[in-house]
Amino acid sequence: MIKSLTKSHSLIGNLSRESQSLRLRCQKISNSIMNCNNKDLLSRLNRELSSLEKRRVEILKIASLLSNSEGIDKLSIEFLIEICSRPIAL
Repeated sequence: MIKSLTKSHSLIGNLSRESQSLRLRCQKISNSIMNCNNKDLLSRLNRELSSLEKRRVEILKIASLLSNSEGIDKLSIEFLIEICSRPIAL
């Protein structure tokens, strides 16, 4: 039991950190888009934003699946779902 809790806490922590990293990267990309005049670069930045959004949705799905699992701290899962439910773009 303790071993599974440790693994689940590590998983939830890693997903929470990844979600925060996605949010920070999205903010940097949004700032770059506002200052960019190159069409090719704008296209690449928009594709990356789209990719970040897809990953956010994937993490949210994982968190939802974990919320139905036994032996996992529900508060941690609820926190992960909350931060993943927030829009990633500014």
